[in-house]
Order: sequence, then C-alpha cells, then structure tokens
Amino acid sequence: MCCLKNEEEAYEELNSRLPHIGSHVKTAEGLDAEVQSVSVLKQLVKVIVFLDDGEKEVREYRVDELKFRPNKSKNRIKDKHDKELKKLEAMEAKETEIINDQEYEKAGPVVYSSRAVMEFKAKTEECFRPID
Repeated sequence: MCCLKNEEEAYEELNSRLPHIGSHVKTAEGLDAEVQSVSVLKQLVKVIVFLDDGEKEVREYRVDELKFRPNKSKNRIKDKHDKELKKLEAMEAKETEIINDQEYEKAGPVVYSSRAVMEFKAKTEECFRPID
C-alpha cells in the first residue's frame, strides 16, 4: 500500500501543474484556446485553438508553453505537504532531543586531567595578571 500512496501523491503533483479540461488558456503564440485533453505523465495539453479567421484547430503543447491560472488543488497539495513536513520536523527535533539527553546521561560528570586543569589555570592567571 505504501507504494500506491507514493504513486498517488506523484500523480496528484503532476496533475496539479495542468489546466482543467474545458478551461481557457493562452498559447505561446498568444492565441486563445480551450483545453480538450491532458496527458498527466507526459505533461502535454491538447487544445482547440481559436484562429483569427474564426477557424478552430486542434494542437498539442507542453504545459510550460501555455499560460493559465494555476489549479487550486496545487495549493491544497502544497499545504498538505507543508503540514506533513512540519510534523516530520517536529518528530525529528524530539528524537534529537531524546538522543542528546541520553548522551548527556551516559557521559556522566566531566572529568578533566590534572594537566588540562593546570594548563587552564596558567592561561587564566596570565590573562588576569595585574599590569605593572
């Protein structure tokens, strides 16, 4: 079932980039046209173009060659993805917090070697020595 859900999401995403059948679009040549059919996977749109002399002609265009108002479903899909992303980010932050807490508990108290302590004291004493 998992692969079907992914396939459905991919199809919805591709479909959201296409105009609806029956909607009006503008071609790359600046002609008005009405969408007759769409090929979701190929991202092609078949339109009826209205020519200047009153004739009609069927042509096929890539979706990026047409101008049209985006589908509202695209925004709905984006909102859905944004919600899922926020949920996943919250889960990841919580997991990271738990891991950090566990690492802190494992580490226990910090133990410094006597050499490191002596070096630290020497550096700090040097910094705070009174100026003659």
